[in-house]
Amino acid sequence: MYRDLFPPELRREYRRFSKHVHTLQIVSDEPWIPWELIKPYDDEAGQERIDHDFLCMQFELARWACPAPSSAAAEIAVDALACIVPSDSGLVEAQRERDDLTALVAALGLTQHVPAPADLAAVETLLRGSVPIQLWHFACHGDVHDTSPGKSPLYLANGTQLVPDDLVGRAQTHLKSDRPLVFLNACRVGSGGLSITGLGGWANVLVGACGVGAVIAPLWSVNDELAYEFARVFYDDLRTQPGCTIGQAVRRARRHARDAAPHNATWLAYTLYAHPNARVRLTAAPQPIA
Repeated sequence: MYRDLFPPELRREYRRFSKHVHTLQIVSDEPWIPWELIKPYDDEAGQERIDHDFLCMQFELARWACPAPSSAAAEIAVDALACIVPSDSGLVEAQRERDDLTALVAALGLTQHVPAPADLAAVETLLRGSVPIQLWHFACHGDVHDTSPGKSPLYLANGTQLVPDDLVGRAQTHLKSDRPLVFLNACRVGSGGLSITGLGGWANVLVGACGVGAVIAPLWSVNDELAYEFARVFYDDLRTQPGCTIGQAVRRARRHARDAAPHNATWLAYTLYAHPNARVRLTAAPQPIA
């Protein structure tokens, strides 16, 4: 893929900049290209051989969709969480994920919305409401609809589904206003494709139509336990590492998942749509003085 996707001019530029930078943002209208899986190798005659790790480990790697209504957020200040985890999904580790995350935000004094049941009606109520929410976390089953990416489902409670095409009207306006971090810890929902009106899929709708601040989602099926570990380390880094960027937190979570199960590709599956140097502040909003 390195030879196919990096023409000679870009390979020469990569040889130069790879020695000096630690973050990389790819702005593209082709969400199906697995940039994270590119492993640079170059044995050009007369040059030092390039034999690097995957791009997502060589750099704090992020993407951004093009076109998009706004650039990636420089900072996301979180004082409210929506945690959407269906209790009937059969995903044991997803329930731990919910419990750990809600305990974390409670300890920090953040507002949280954890609907039960976590079904479509509950999610639509939050999406179409007026209460600011700067962090949306989903832990559930998901899939990609190859021929109609706008129909790619997140499977919610009671057999209900949320699809990208649902993010219209008041839901779209709400997301544009809050510019949240959206973490879709669900199989395959980071993928996208062409629809009748252009690019489709979760990441492209969230970034390109709804203007959110950042999106994390896997490109293919992920292991339940490793998905939990990825999310746990990601949020723990944001909480405990002063000045930690979203790119650093994602790369550390990848490294943790790879060390835990090096032959399982879950650590490679996650894609980040963001500015890699953006900071996510987990902090309660200041209370008005009486």
